[in-house]
Amino acid sequence: MSTPTWITLANANMFNQVNTGTAISNFTAATDITPGTNVAGNAYQTAPAQLYPGQMWRFTANGIWSSTASPGISIGIYYGGAAGSPLCYGSVAAASAWSNAASVPWYLQAMGRVTATGSATGAWNVVGMLVGMQPTLGGTTGTGPVFPPSVVTPMPQYTANAQYDTSVAKQITLASTCTASAAANAITVYNWSVEYLTEP
Repeated sequence: MSTPTWITLANANMFNQVNTGTAISNFTAATDITPGTNVAGNAYQTAPAQLYPGQMWRFTANGIWSSTASPGISIGIYYGGAAGSPLCYGSVAAASAWSNAASVPWYLQAMGRVTATGSATGAWNVVGMLVGMQPTLGGTTGTGPVFPPSVVTPMPQYTANAQYDTSVAKQITLASTCTASAAANAITVYNWSVEYLTEP
């Protein structure tokens, strides 16, 4: 028998869904950029034992990026908050990033499936794409539109740590890293959606 399917906005009416994030700057290590920045009650949080093998999810976000010079940047979907482990992430090296970006729009989407559950055996298979953070495939930087205006940065499955604890409540959030900490290196999330694609 097939599993009932529908699309449900899992973070509907939560702070992170109905608010625009603030500009996050002066960071290098993985930092939460979701609206509300993981303050209790603001981030999307799974319930204990909510996940099951075969459960499908979709994650979508957009926002703007500004920079001084050309720092490398990455954005990922993290399980367990920014201090946890990414489910997938996309990285753009400094040599390929925008130079002196001025509110450059970006967009990401990832889709994945829970493949196993447990306190030490939980696993996901999530991949996605990030658009807007890399102006050209050859790495030419610039402050304005170029052709092509942007290339797709792959967001591969994170395989360095295959174990995710699904037996307890965990936050699913967006986090970013940057190769240079500066007030002008700022990322803002405008919209963040977490969707079930199968019965929750």
